Amino acid sequence: MKIWAVIPIKALDKAKTRLAPVLTLEERQKLVVQMFEHTVQELADWPLLEGILVVSNDPFFEKFAKPYGFEFLLEDQPCGLNSSVTLAAKYLQSQGIQAMLVIHSDLPWISQYELNLLVKVAPDHGILIAPDRHRSGTNVLWAAPPLIIPFAYGCDSFQKHQELAQQANCPMIIFDSDSLSLDLDLPEDLIFYQKSMSNNQKSVN
Repeated sequence: MKIWAVIPIKALDKAKTRLAPVLTLEERQKLVVQMFEHTVQELADWPLLEGILVVSNDPFFEKFAKPYGFEFLLEDQPCGLNSSVTLAAKYLQSQGIQAMLVIHSDLPWISQYELNLLVKVAPDHGILIAPDRHRSGTNVLWAAPPLIIPFAYGCDSFQKHQELAQQANCPMIIFDSDSLSLDLDLPEDLIFYQKSMSNNQKSVN
């Protein structure tokens, strides 16, 4: 099966606005770049992937394409996450790609090990959703084929993607994962991550 990963990412000047109460714009931009690099590093040498597609309206991220070996799709203008993912899905399906994994670049604990577990249970034809820790958002979405359902990122996307899969009458799997459930969207997420890292360091010491 031909599998591609899709990483949609906003322009740096819109970086993590919901973290503005606790981080400056410079700090947020640094965090976005660090997490983006971490994500593509994890995916770059993953044997199951045929390719990686980064989609953004910010050409800044294209400079990472050569060292990490991904394709870059530049949007003409920012039209939102659903538009970005739909653009990527149309492109991949036109290339004969059978499945795509939409992976957000703000998952600090993402790993090939966990993604291998996810792919093992993903349907050959259907949807798999890895929700965030609040079971509100969609952190990783498997779509086989890429355009099997419309995309409904935003508020309550976890529930909306389930409903869309039911409407399409296609198999759907929910993949609960501690490591994939943490995204750094809100100040409380950042605090949770920092506390977890601090506790891990204490346990090691």
